[in-house]
Amino acid sequence: METVQHLKSSEITRNIGNALMKHIPLPNVNPDTVSALSLVVSVIFLLNGNCIYRIVVLGIVWFLDIIDGTIAQRYQWRKNDEEKHKGWVTDVTIDRLSEGVISVAYFMPLFPLFVLNTALTLWSYKHRRHIILPLRQCLFGYLIIKYIFFS
Repeated sequence: METVQHLKSSEITRNIGNALMKHIPLPNVNPDTVSALSLVVSVIFLLNGNCIYRIVVLGIVWFLDIIDGTIAQRYQWRKNDEEKHKGWVTDVTIDRLSEGVISVAYFMPLFPLFVLNTALTLWSYKHRRHIILPLRQCLFGYLIIKYIFFS
């Protein structure tokens, strides 16, 4: 089974993240558990409308999304291409669910972008190319700008 190809911009971002993550001690836990935890934290995002609260919670979701792949690579949880593909499917499915939960708080314009991202995920699965919109990262930036300039 062939592996998923990433876009050049995704590879650059991934390489920078991997270089930074080499120096952070991480537990040897199932990366799917970390992904599931990010989904739970996404639900917590909805519990409070305070901008700082949401920035912190979204930062935690983003960090968990980064470390699930790092843990999988560091501790070699996925031994072959089939296991790696299964891990990718699990990760992107939980990522889309997380985005769906978060889009409840910012229905417009986030929900239409979430639908587009879900379609891109399905296209990526079919064509083995990883093309997604970084919705949670964009929302994180939006909330920081909103807090700095409009609070």
